[in-house]
Amino acid sequence: MNDQEFKDFVLEKRNELLFVARSYLQKKDKAEDALQEVFISLWRNKDNLNKETVFHYAKKSVRNKCFTILKREKSKREFEMLLFKPDTPLDLLIKKEIENKIDHYIQSLNLRNRDVYMARIIDGLSIDEMSKLFDLSKNNISVILSRIRTEIHQIINSNE
Repeated sequence: MNDQEFKDFVLEKRNELLFVARSYLQKKDKAEDALQEVFISLWRNKDNLNKETVFHYAKKSVRNKCFTILKREKSKREFEMLLFKPDTPLDLLIKKEIENKIDHYIQSLNLRNRDVYMARIIDGLSIDEMSKLFDLSKNNISVILSRIRTEIHQIINSNE
């Protein structure tokens, strides 16, 4: 797609793509920003674009950009709620229950896995250092830590 074809495409399809962005983001300024970012990305790759499929590609790009923006906003709102939300007695009780479940889980680990986890969390050892200390491969250390983190996440999420 050459420069003039791209310019014609933008002029012809801008309103349709803006409508798509507004349907997701609700606010005109956010929708215009998202569309602008998509157009910049398309401009950078215009030499690889096909005139027949560029509209569908642009539409999907706008949708994906909107999803990214909405996900970022949701994460920000959730973080702010956690940050500024005062702890109620119920919240404190739930946190204590989760801490107890995690402690119980860690105590139930076999000695090697518990030592690996504690070396990482308490002592802050790197995977290389733990590999030498426990005479295990780096991959084995990573798998042990990953499984423990996954189980802890499941414990936390089961209380939500």
